[in-house]
Amino acid sequence: MIDIAANWALDIKEGEKPKWLSLLGSSGCGKTHIAKCLWNWITKRPDFQGRSDYSPQYIYWPKFVEELRSGAAYGRYQDMMRWRYLVLDDVFGERETDYSTEKLHNLLGSRDGKWTLITSNKRMMDIAILDRRIASRMVRGGSLVADIRTKDYNLRTEDEKTINPGN
Repeated sequence: MIDIAANWALDIKEGEKPKWLSLLGSSGCGKTHIAKCLWNWITKRPDFQGRSDYSPQYIYWPKFVEELRSGAAYGRYQDMMRWRYLVLDDVFGERETDYSTEKLHNLLGSRDGKWTLITSNKRMMDIAILDRRIASRMVRGGSLVADIRTKDYNLRTEDEKTINPGN
């Protein structure tokens, strides 16, 4: 996952054609940590700073969907479609509804040719079952996907990195 994320960052640094990075994996495997590190790095880039028309944010998708439902985030949703860089954390972590899937589909449909980083606990096959169009967008155009399955880092013991169910 770190190698794929580093390759994505190098592509940004070298001015390659924009592509997406999807970090998929179980809880506690480091997806959000890596996404936040990349976001912090991106926000220091010269093409990110100093633009009055550009105020992107790191988006925690489940909370954002709640704001969309209340009508409080519609303007920001429209802005996200044009931002050069976008990080969507915990996609499909919200209570999945036709509304949330449609909003995600429409947002991602507008992001072709823009740097987009997505994290999700879902596997690519699970995403394809929920919405094939979203899964297709996540892999097209040279986009990078890391799908990691491991035990939650926070639940590992120091010894054997396993959980002792008796305690």
